[in-house]
Amino acid sequence: MSIFSRIQQILSPLGHNLSLAGSFFIETIVVLVFAVTVIAGMVYFFRKYMAKVQNRIGPNRVGKFGILQVMADGLKLMQKESIFPDGRNDFPYKIAPIIVF
Repeated sequence: MSIFSRIQQILSPLGHNLSLAGSFFIETIVVLVFAVTVIAGMVYFFRKYMAKVQNRIGPNRVGKFGILQVMADGLKLMQKESIFPDGRNDFPYKIAPIIVF
């Protein structure tokens, strides 16, 4: 029995449609968490490698060994000041960053 069918079986008391939706939601969250973790690790090791090539220390300010530097960069990116041009269409202009993140 696969993990996906096991999740669906656990959620089966909710009904067929809700158990399918719930299992899809849980599986999507697991995949996203895995992908974000792998990408953050790749960015961290790339920065450490490039620092070694350039004879520098690399990211070491945030967290132990600079592990939290990727998260700090993401938070900094989300806190950037928004610039709103004149004559813009408000809804697509404001929803685009939300869709991307």
